[in-house]
Amino acid sequence: MIFMKTLYCNGTILTMNPDMPEADYLVSEDDRILAVGTGQYAGDYDVCHDLNGHALLPGFMDGHSHLFAMAYSLLTVDLKAAHSIEDVLTKLRQGLPVAKGQWLVGMGYDESTFNGRRDLNRLDLDKISTDIPILCQHASGHVGVVNTKGLTLLGYYPDPPTIPGGVIAIDKSTNLPTGRLEEKALLDEKAQAKMSSIDPERLFAAFKKAQQIYASYGLTTIQDAYTKKDMYEALCYAAKQGLFELDVVSYVDEALFKEQMDQAPRPVYTDHYRIGGAKFFLDGSPQAKTAWLSQPYAVVPEGKPQDYCGFPVATDQEIYTYAYQCITYHWPLHVHCNGDAACEQLIEQYGKALKDSGSQEDLRPVMIHAQTVRDDQLDRMVWMRMGLSFFLDHIYYWGDYHYESVLGPERANHISPARAAKARHLHFTLHQDAPVVMPDTMLAIHNAVNRQTSGGRILGKDQCLTVDQALYALTMDGAYQYHEEKSKGSLEKGKLADLVILSDDPHRVAPDQLKEIQVLETIKEGKTIYRKLG
Repeated sequence: MIFMKTLYCNGTILTMNPDMPEADYLVSEDDRILAVGTGQYAGDYDVCHDLNGHALLPGFMDGHSHLFAMAYSLLTVDLKAAHSIEDVLTKLRQGLPVAKGQWLVGMGYDESTFNGRRDLNRLDLDKISTDIPILCQHASGHVGVVNTKGLTLLGYYPDPPTIPGGVIAIDKSTNLPTGRLEEKALLDEKAQAKMSSIDPERLFAAFKKAQQIYASYGLTTIQDAYTKKDMYEALCYAAKQGLFELDVVSYVDEALFKEQMDQAPRPVYTDHYRIGGAKFFLDGSPQAKTAWLSQPYAVVPEGKPQDYCGFPVATDQEIYTYAYQCITYHWPLHVHCNGDAACEQLIEQYGKALKDSGSQEDLRPVMIHAQTVRDDQLDRMVWMRMGLSFFLDHIYYWGDYHYESVLGPERANHISPARAAKARHLHFTLHQDAPVVMPDTMLAIHNAVNRQTSGGRILGKDQCLTVDQALYALTMDGAYQYHEEKSKGSLEKGKLADLVILSDDPHRVAPDQLKEIQVLETIKEGKTIYRKLG
């Protein structure tokens, strides 16, 4: 085997190594970093990669996303640009025809942008077809609207069952389902199995396309959160076929965990794929008003009581048992918590399970999203070494809606309190929950530093991160949460040559221009997998 030495020089090299924050050169050999240093490199090399004044950094680590759903979304009707119900219907019609027995699926609608903010209902979708089942999935992924045909196939119409941890919305004037499904009524495995049937060839092509999207934002390690068994089998097959250029890590659902619980995850990849831990949900989404809060929503959804705070999707006993099993079987656990009541449930039950187990193992549990986590809760996370992953793009995309309708001013100004977490030395990452929004890493950094809504409002100036803190969250803290800090996250001798080249050094750009920085090239284990054209 011939090993190629590549010299990177003539630019800014940000190592994320506190012992040498900046370097003048980096040399890689095959898939590893051979040397990093200051001054002029005196050794031999085969290829010189002239940075031309651009910035070289460690490849970015995906804090939390859904590769499978990202790929699937590329096969559905994109509703992100729909700003009215008519827009939704117009775009869905463009998705016709569908194969016999298939659902017409649209993803990414957001009623908070609609005129009047009225939600879709089954009768709207019935205008497209009463013979083809139709699903419109909300941008949050936690809510969807289904037409009458779809509701019937799911067994939800005309007499809906009770779904623990889920809601089938009812029109009080008719006592019939409106078509809106929340949480487990939509996300239950049986319901999902009826709604999704994908041609394998199209899916595997979508995997490759999805990876290119991730790579175009400088990500070299990505995630599939809440991987179910059929998804796992597809991901394993894709890996064996050599379809993965990026490292892909799954955090599995409850059923797959129980099936594989005696095989503790290790940070070792097979064909760029591995299981990293388990995933669990405790509530929903604040913008869909299904997150579980301790205090009522600022503007309560129509038809809900004035003390409506959202709702839990699991009991205390369920999360305690799951946490205890994960701890005793040596599995890292990532838990979705948006509302502070859900955060409280996790802290209480994971803490109890940790004490009862007597474990001292460094499992690094992670609270995912943690949008309304309180300072007193952050204090109590320290002893159990629980990390966080913040979705700070919420401030840009939904911050004004949170301020005016979801949380009100006081809670909105403390959303995703990254600076408070940093002050407590809690490890945290940044994410964009793709496909909820694109995994735009520079936008994530921009939002972490600026915390400005799309309408221009600053939410929680005291929680703004520095550029270095935001970069660290996407590199070293990302590697730490994956238990891969020995091989990723910084530019040091012996680590993987996972690299990203940016158009500009983020330190030398005005804070309000951070999102304009371009990813020019993404390099995975010494091999260029993305290069910006032009």
